Amino acid sequence: DWIGLHTMTRPAWGIVTPTSVEVMCAEPGTAAVTIGTLSAPFTQSGVMGSTEEEYVLGNAAPLAAQCRTLELRVANGSWTFLSEIEMAAEQ
Repeated sequence: DWIGLHTMTRPAWGIVTPTSVEVMCAEPGTAAVTIGTLSAPFTQSGVMGSTEEEYVLGNAAPLAAQCRTLELRVANGSWTFLSEIEMAAEQ
């Protein structure tokens, strides 16, 4: 239901936090489909003014998905450093 993606940022070294991450879900033998997006509370230009920070991107609504394979797709054109991925389900 919930994903928290902890990322590191240091633009001077080309390490930049993305503003969104696509969440993909798949079962064996099937193509992955988009089930949600992790969003940042900032713009890309805002993060570029940072010297070095850790940020958390997360989903705003429960994903309510079950799948064997989970993919997080990042496309920001820079290095992306992950420090932690948290996942939790509602009961």
